[in-house]
Amino acid sequence: MATWFESPAVASASVAAAARRSELFHATTCKIEMSTITEIQEAIDRLPAKEKSALTTWLQSQEEPALSETEEAALLARLDKAAAELDAGKGAPLDRVREKIRGWATK
Repeated sequence: MATWFESPAVASASVAAAARRSELFHATTCKIEMSTITEIQEAIDRLPAKEKSALTTWLQSQEEPALSETEEAALLARLDKAAAELDAGKGAPLDRVREKIRGWATK
């Protein structure tokens, strides 16, 4: 007499179940592999403007920050100081700023 693990019916059912799992895994894997950059770009083109904007924001949040936290804090402090100076009437005339920028660009 065959035990449950030697039974041809159980073995056949196990093989069939494994085949279904493999088929399901393959179908989901293939679906992912078939998504090309072109398909993604076409899907993005069909998005409403608000959703494109949300996607853009999300994609940018996935990038590595260009500044370290320390660098960002220092930059924000300098910008706050500059804004306060401008609010207090201290600042350079726009024409002078443009001249400086042209000078920097030609160096």
